[in-house]
Amino acid sequence: DVVWFHHNGIGYFIIPKGLQTLKLWHETRSGSWDNAASHMGGDSATENIFQLSLTHGANPQNEGYRCVIYKDISLGEMETQAQNLPWFLPLSDSNEVQAVRFPNGKIHAIFRKAGASFSLNSETFTASAPCAMILEKVGDQWEVEVADCEYDFEGDPKSISLRINGTEKDIPLPSGRQTSFSTNIKI
Repeated sequence: DVVWFHHNGIGYFIIPKGLQTLKLWHETRSGSWDNAASHMGGDSATENIFQLSLTHGANPQNEGYRCVIYKDISLGEMETQAQNLPWFLPLSDSNEVQAVRFPNGKIHAIFRKAGASFSLNSETFTASAPCAMILEKVGDQWEVEVADCEYDFEGDPKSISLRINGTEKDIPLPSGRQTSFSTNIKI
């Protein structure tokens, strides 16, 4: 079952896997942010706080959830989205890779370990290193954007290889503070 919330122009869809309790509350709190973020300073403030959490007990086994967050969405748009579920197709939901396909054809994937793969129809996608990818089929080619999940700011420029049905392509990543981004490439 899908649970959804709308708060202050942000929409949250929570899709639990297993037995979990969802806790939602809104309250006014007073205090200082210096415990959470020292750069915020020690001045006291009073703010309305919205908090959403999943509780799963001690030592959960095979528990998890999917969460989709929309910013700048109205309550009416959230209601429409909720009536049109599912609006994405899960392709993989394992400890190695999570991937979904949206109605516009784009695939969003998180590869958690080197060599992880998922399949869509007759195509298999394999990444050489942990990364996040957005893939879109344009004509007979895939356009790919990659973000490095290991952020080695000081190391040499990195490349991640993507293999689609045996065809492998190195995706070079910039060095320094931009190391997590690549340009669009076509495979």
